[in-house]
Amino acid sequence: MNSVSGFIYDVGLEDRDVPWKKTINRKTFSGTGRVPTIISSNDKQLIVYANQDHEINVYSIEKRKTIYKFTEVTCWINCLILSQDNKFLGSGSYDKSVRVWNLHLKELIFKFECTSYVQSVDFNRNCNFVVAGCSDGKIWLWDLTMKAIIKSIQAHNCHIVSLAFTEDSTSILSVSNDSTIKTFESSNLTQIKIIPTSSAKIWNANLKAHNNIIVLAFGDWYYRVFKIL
Repeated sequence: MNSVSGFIYDVGLEDRDVPWKKTINRKTFSGTGRVPTIISSNDKQLIVYANQDHEINVYSIEKRKTIYKFTEVTCWINCLILSQDNKFLGSGSYDKSVRVWNLHLKELIFKFECTSYVQSVDFNRNCNFVVAGCSDGKIWLWDLTMKAIIKSIQAHNCHIVSLAFTEDSTSILSVSNDSTIKTFESSNLTQIKIIPTSSAKIWNANLKAHNNIIVLAFGDWYYRVFKIL
């Protein structure tokens, strides 16, 4: 079973004019105002983004146009996730809900309610579970096949920045503004391990990095890299 072994190294980000900042291509997407969240599919064929109009747009890179647009969400969208086969799209928003669409059917198939803002969502490898982390520090786990909740727990004492299933889907990683990484069993949310990270608050996290590496960005202008074993 996977667990986080600990800190590897950190890199300062005081110089914001970093040399790798470069625009490769530019695309103006539809909608008005800010784009609160944007993701790409694993095969790099789709871009999914939410705009300030609370619309979710699925853009085909090959066709160079928006192929789906979903308008069921009525408030700010915090997070999006695509399943590995591009069949399911999940969202989490300020209305305290998680929604799941079937992209093949082009329709909303599930809506799950939480008790606070949804900060992060993820599917497991088989797309039969969806997990959400919220602003009140709770984690929620649902069975997509049964359309039922499996469990919810008070995982952190501060809002969750990001969470994700591990690559083999046996565990769930959760990162919070309480400056900890925690791991849980993916079947029942039993806690496995707690890893203190830093005294600084965590601003952002990439829990989907390859080769079991995760990257956290902190309020002290450093990012720190951790290894999952």
